[in-house]
Amino acid sequence: MTLTFTCLAGILCCLSVSGAAMWADALSVEGVHVVPHQQSQETRYRQKTDFSLGARVELFLRNTSEDTLVLPVSLDIRLRGRTPSELLESDDWAWHDLPSAWGDETLRLPPGALTVWNWNGKRANWGANSSVDLTIGLPDSATPQRFEVAIANPSVWLASVTFLGSEADPFPDSLVFHVANEMAEPVRVEACRLWLPADNQS
Repeated sequence: MTLTFTCLAGILCCLSVSGAAMWADALSVEGVHVVPHQQSQETRYRQKTDFSLGARVELFLRNTSEDTLVLPVSLDIRLRGRTPSELLESDDWAWHDLPSAWGDETLRLPPGALTVWNWNGKRANWGANSSVDLTIGLPDSATPQRFEVAIANPSVWLASVTFLGSEADPFPDSLVFHVANEMAEPVRVEACRLWLPADNQS
C-alpha cells in the first residue's frame, strides 16, 4: 500500500486515512485524522484502569465561500449537542483546540483556506468507530451548519511528526514521521505535501 501524507504548516494531517468531503454553505469538512489511544493490558497499574479507549481527532475545515470567514472565540460550536467546555467538564474530553480555547484570538479564514480543530476523547464513545453530530453557528448566519463526522478506525495513521532543524536556525528543515501500520502488508510512504499559510500572520 502506498500513502501520500499532507501537512498543514506544521500541523499533521492524513486526509486519505479517514473521512470524506462533506459540503455546507460556507464551511466543508475536508478530512478527519484519527489517532486511536493505545494502552498495554500487560502493564501492571497502581489503580483499576479503564480500558475503554478514546482517540485524538483532527478535523480539517475549509472555507468554501467567496468571502473571508471571521471565526471568533465565541463561535457557537456543539458536538452531540454539547459545547467543548461542557465536554471537558463532564470528563468526556481531556483537552481540545477549538476556537473557544484560542484566548482572544479571532481567526480570519480566507476563501479556500483550511483550519484544523482538535479534540482528545477519553473513552470509547469518543473513540474510533463512532461518529459526531457537529453544529457550527457562524456569525450573521440564520441557521447553524450541521455535519455528521465519522470517526473511522484507521488501519494506517500518522502517530506523530517531529520537525527538526539546526541549533543555529529556528526554522525546521526536516521531518521525522512515526507511521502506525496495523495492516498485514507493509506501507510505502510515497510523498509529503506541505500546506503553508499565505503569510506569516495567518
